[in-house]
Amino acid sequence: MARTVRNRLLGAGLNDYGFERQSDGGCTPVFWFVPSSVSRDCTTGDSFLNTTGYRKALSNNCTAGTLGKYSPRSQRCPRQAPRGLQLVTSEGTLTATMGDNVTFLVFLEEGDGSITSITVDFGDGMAISYANISSIEDGVKHIYSKVGIYQVAATALNSLGSERVLLYLHVTCLLEQVQLSAPSVVVRNEAVNLTTVLKPSYVGTVTYYWWFNNHTEPVMTLVRGMSFTFSKEGTHTVTVQVSVGNTFLQDKITVAVYEYFRSHVLAFSSNLEAFNPGVAEWRQDISRVVKDSMVQVTGISGEQLLVSVLPGLPTAAEFCIVPEKRSTEGRMDGKVTHLEQSTIRH
Repeated sequence: MARTVRNRLLGAGLNDYGFERQSDGGCTPVFWFVPSSVSRDCTTGDSFLNTTGYRKALSNNCTAGTLGKYSPRSQRCPRQAPRGLQLVTSEGTLTATMGDNVTFLVFLEEGDGSITSITVDFGDGMAISYANISSIEDGVKHIYSKVGIYQVAATALNSLGSERVLLYLHVTCLLEQVQLSAPSVVVRNEAVNLTTVLKPSYVGTVTYYWWFNNHTEPVMTLVRGMSFTFSKEGTHTVTVQVSVGNTFLQDKITVAVYEYFRSHVLAFSSNLEAFNPGVAEWRQDISRVVKDSMVQVTGISGEQLLVSVLPGLPTAAEFCIVPEKRSTEGRMDGKVTHLEQSTIRH
């Protein structure tokens, strides 16, 4: 009778999932199937049905007692070491803002969650543990008080083993202002230092994108300054874009490039400090006032005189005398001497 059942099952071609028929009429597992494997939701103390490789045909009328030899068999769920541990943020990103709640989600593919403890180390000196993974189905929340890159670790542990996974979280704060600083006049084919000033000064992981003139492809750096050489005379535009988390800010300046020029630094009375708000618009207004005054005092053409009030305190300015068109360096020296005498007198 048993052989009759077996033949009927095989005659209908009903091998169970993961099995294939052999030449002797039996069912054996294919190379990729492990019959002893346990379902992920199998909890210690419960039972599951494990296949013998045969599936009952709908037209089979054999008695249950005989068919039982080929029916799935009940087995107890074994205890398992944790495997397939995963740690992610609820937003699916690796960035967070300082002072905001960050939710971490922990998943376990294999292992009995009811007897597996979970520990989450936030990387800032704080950690929290749970008796089992079901206690944190809604995630683990944490607030970071400082910017930086934190190594967050999750550890799953039971009596049969453990597993640990890492996540690197970039915590930043809101970027309020970007200021690009560079000399207003430079010499052709000489390296120029370009720097950026951020407010606040430390906001976390920052990426800088630099554009020169109308180039479509930027130069990317992870530091706030870079060196650049202008190979052509004329007016050049430099744009920097700063990326912090999901925030992008930019600043732009123009740089005049000449074959040669002369420059001097001006100092101001300390009384001016009380009126310096530290913004670019104020520095531009003062630069125009200083330039107009110097043109009147020295007689130098406004096209040759460039004035730039420098950022920061104490307040200072740099003025540059650039060559006249078709002028010689000797003529320029004469005007510089006249300017130096006028500066001393005034």
